[in-house]
Amino acid sequence: MRAIPKTLLLTWLGLAAAPVSAAVVETAPSSFVLEVTAKVAPPPAAVWTALGEVGRWWSPEHTWSGDARHLGIALEAGGCFCERWEGGSVEHARVIHASRDKLLALRGALGPLQAMAVTGVLSFQIERGDDGTRILATHRVSGDPSHGLDNIAPLADAMLVETMGRLKKYLETGRPQ
Repeated sequence: MRAIPKTLLLTWLGLAAAPVSAAVVETAPSSFVLEVTAKVAPPPAAVWTALGEVGRWWSPEHTWSGDARHLGIALEAGGCFCERWEGGSVEHARVIHASRDKLLALRGALGPLQAMAVTGVLSFQIERGDDGTRILATHRVSGDPSHGLDNIAPLADAMLVETMGRLKKYLETGRPQ
């Protein structure tokens, strides 16, 4: 299998900073675990609704069609996080756990990770606290060690930080930017 050029990964993943807390929890040639946390004022129900409006806040840079409005997600087990446009479609992930206002977990390989035939789980844990709502996004990816996933982890982390920053901004202002 050919390696994915670093410039393609940088384009796909983006490197924009966002007002969230991030950590690369662990890495190995065969895996990585990322955690990104955002705090928002809206209650868990609003966060849940926003997750279902993925086409309004996801970056168009992280789509195959170049238009985030082509994204949709069904917030139920088996639901597709899919992108559909004239002449094409892609399944980014499948919902494996949906607990309204609490947890959304998706299984799939996002973006260029699809070509690596790796397994990934992206979850959004939602918790209400005294100072607002905390959203913890955890992305776990594993696969063949020849992929050097430890080298990809920082790029995937930057993408997840940007994604959570856009979700946070969307929840706070109604716009992702």
